Amino acid sequence: MHFKNILADDLGAWSTNGTKKLFYRAASKTKPVMKVGKEYFDDHKNRSVYQAMRMYYRNKSSPDLQKNGYLTGK
Repeated sequence: MHFKNILADDLGAWSTNGTKKLFYRAASKTKPVMKVGKEYFDDHKNRSVYQAMRMYYRNKSSPDLQKNGYLTGK
């Protein structure tokens, strides 16, 4: 599913209002999921770190109407 599907709601046009990126290390047998810094994500040797990006949208015809969407990936 494409992340822009969140905007398909028959409420008109939406504009991006900002993003926030967070990075997490995947859980293992001995360690729980842990929030880490961007430097761990940039290190290609560390394959168990993932990025979650929260995107904020505002409706163009009704600025009080807002919504959030999440996109995760490696």
